[in-house]
Amino acid sequence: MNEDYIFLTSSDLETSQATKNRLTPFFTQILNKKLLVRLISPDQKKLKLSSKSFKHTALNIKNKKSKNFLQRAILELYISIRVCLSVEKNYKKVILTTPSPLLIFCVFFFRSKDLIVDIRDLTWEYLPSNNHFQKLVRFFAKHLISFCLQYPSIITVSNNCEKKYLEETFKLKNKVYMLSNGISLNKHNDLSALDNEAQTPVIGYFGSLGKAQKVETLVYLAERNKSIDFFICGEGSEKEKIVELAKKCDLKNLTISKKLNWEELKEKYKKTNIFFAQLSNEYWSAVPSKLYDYLSTGKCLLFSGSGEAKNFLETFDNCFISDTNSLEDIQLKIDEIIINGSHKNISNNNRVRVRKEFIREDLVNNFLDSVE
Repeated sequence: MNEDYIFLTSSDLETSQATKNRLTPFFTQILNKKLLVRLISPDQKKLKLSSKSFKHTALNIKNKKSKNFLQRAILELYISIRVCLSVEKNYKKVILTTPSPLLIFCVFFFRSKDLIVDIRDLTWEYLPSNNHFQKLVRFFAKHLISFCLQYPSIITVSNNCEKKYLEETFKLKNKVYMLSNGISLNKHNDLSALDNEAQTPVIGYFGSLGKAQKVETLVYLAERNKSIDFFICGEGSEKEKIVELAKKCDLKNLTISKKLNWEELKEKYKKTNIFFAQLSNEYWSAVPSKLYDYLSTGKCLLFSGSGEAKNFLETFDNCFISDTNSLEDIQLKIDEIIINGSHKNISNNNRVRVRKEFIREDLVNNFLDSVE
């Protein structure tokens, strides 16, 4: 049987919520058009959708994240090749979705005119360059990716900064489509209906606990602000370190939670009135999808970082931005929020704008209409 769309990812959807959030609207909207969809990924468990037109090939490959860069790269390349070799020849469109740049090296497995590459992050720009070997690896990776991206017929990116980068740095003209991240309609409806349950400040972070997010900042802020409740919810490579740091500081006003289901998360979102997000400055091109969740609530948002995420948030109300990643500067923003009572405010403009511009199903439909 011919599949109309085949989606390939080297990420495990069981653990990569960002990849799952990016792909699921594609599946639902394509299935609504009565087309066939197949997903191939290294997952151990199959994604279940209520449609006989959807098939998930879960390759059952364990991806143990080694701290050794070379070992991690070899495993990622192996997974990428395994995923691509699992594609049969009868297809209409193949969509490769990153963030792994090594999947991009496999573009030549497919017909150029039928290939779409979804760039969700400029991950090769984040490769370490602390010594000559790392600089050499980064140089060759960047030039090889540039060569490979000349091949697909369409490239999608998640924000205008990425689009500009690919068009100017890699000279890719008339093939880069901006397909923004966003939030599902159901999720937006749930979050935009929430009120402020607490009148006293409650600062919450919900999302990945990796090096890019520097969530340990909240531990230090909790230590400084004993009268404010702090809440951290998520999983990631830095969670153990964050938990240990919190234990060492013996904080009564900080709660660190495991990953919660949606109903549990909504309760935490209701109690939170200052949503925190942070990105290290080297992640200048990224706009975390979690920001669309925060903005949908209309509640106060505190962001520490620069680059595209900062530029994006500056166009919304009730957002307070520290562009230095400095603890002192973030503290000043918290003081400003509390003195002005901004944590009690809810921006209906933010809710309306997210509904109008950043619903994932609408964004995907517009893209599909443009390529069919």
